[in-house]
Amino acid sequence: MNAISPSLILAVTLAASLAQGSIVVVQRTETIPANGAPTIRVDCPAGMHALSGGIIPGNVFQAEVAANGPVYGATLLQYMQYGPAAAPTGWYGVIQSYSNASMTLTVTAVCTNDAGLSSVIATALIPAGTGSQANFGGVQPACPAGTVATGGGGDVTNHQTMAITGSSPLLSTTLPGGYPSYNHPDGTYGAPVGWNTFVRNRSTTTQAMIGAAICAPYSGISTVLRNFSVPATTLPVGTAASATCPIGKIAIGGGMDMSNVLNAVTVYSTPSVPDTNPPAFPMRPDGSYAASDSWMASFYSYVTTGHAATTVAICADAPQATAHLFYNTGLNHYFMTSDEAEVTAIGNGAAGPGWTQLAERFMVIDRNAAAAGTADVCRFYGTPGIGPNSHFYTIEPAECAAVKQDPGWKYEATAFRGFKPVGAATCPAGTVNVYRVYNNRFAFNDSNHRYTTSVTTYDAMVANGWRGEGTVFCAIPAA
Repeated sequence: MNAISPSLILAVTLAASLAQGSIVVVQRTETIPANGAPTIRVDCPAGMHALSGGIIPGNVFQAEVAANGPVYGATLLQYMQYGPAAAPTGWYGVIQSYSNASMTLTVTAVCTNDAGLSSVIATALIPAGTGSQANFGGVQPACPAGTVATGGGGDVTNHQTMAITGSSPLLSTTLPGGYPSYNHPDGTYGAPVGWNTFVRNRSTTTQAMIGAAICAPYSGISTVLRNFSVPATTLPVGTAASATCPIGKIAIGGGMDMSNVLNAVTVYSTPSVPDTNPPAFPMRPDGSYAASDSWMASFYSYVTTGHAATTVAICADAPQATAHLFYNTGLNHYFMTSDEAEVTAIGNGAAGPGWTQLAERFMVIDRNAAAAGTADVCRFYGTPGIGPNSHFYTIEPAECAAVKQDPGWKYEATAFRGFKPVGAATCPAGTVNVYRVYNNRFAFNDSNHRYTTSVTTYDAMVANGWRGEGTVFCAIPAA
């Protein structure tokens, strides 16, 4: 680049890219006192709304989830009126701790900049239990016609004596049971039409609960169910499972349902940490993260008889971005970017003269969406005064780590996410190979790489003296 390099343009636009990304996961962790039940909340960034949310205590064996639901500005779900409501602005959670030591509580909100969300809220009275046996009840708010549920949650009037047992997407009432539970086999189902929340009441007086469904006019939404069970044992036990979205999709919400809502309680329900296998707990520093590809949930049984549960992930197509390709006639250099502001800046001459946008382009996954089967593509720029006036991209974690240690290259950011090849060069169904060629000009401090989905272009570049480096990631063909 001559006057202004795309790396400088990128540095200006990175903050804006977070707002432009369709979905981010915001997380907050606090320490709660021994035997406490405080409220912990996390708010979406300004201008964003909550699609769903989750909660996980630091000690899952000594805590019950007493609230796991949306917030509406300054108002918690517990204090909302029943009926239609606005889009939530964050999430909150309450656990009843039975530990004699303090523990952490992590609350997450899955946030979007889409303003088209709304809520439906329902309430119910839960009959009193007895000294030896709890009682239970629930609500199933349904979304308006033309919308689907992206998430939901519930709260109770007495956090010391009541607990959330199941909180999960409500499937079409034409299916047996009407909601995800142990009587539905593992697999992929249609979009949820509402939300199902059950609570357990150990109080000897009637108590109230409130549940919410978060609704949006989305298409292409599906649910993935993963069944798990607790066998009959001599002691009460806890167990967990995760539901993972299909390749190319992200989990915008999720939950858990169980067969025994009277004698079991939820201990966590949360988006997982992406790019981990098996999925991991979200024990990370406070901040914003990429959307996950799976949902995790766990429950604790207070009886020794076996029963079943289902973890559910609500899945959506991951936000996509267009990878634009450029060529500079004077430098004989190629450049790639998925940042639309950068594309505009280059077209306006901010990167210097000689740049022409090529007709070839392909689709990648937005860097804030950790879709199933994808991984971060690291972007580097030659260190000014030391490295080449060029950019380099890699999806390989080891290669990314190695280049970060090279003083000739400056790591800029995750450019986008690409699909990971299976083996050396096999791309997942529906994606195409992205090939990389290298100009072999390291000795002149003029290294440059070209990225292309065309085998013809790749072969022609190799025949012209560039070194073929094969498939480096996979992408979606441009429409």
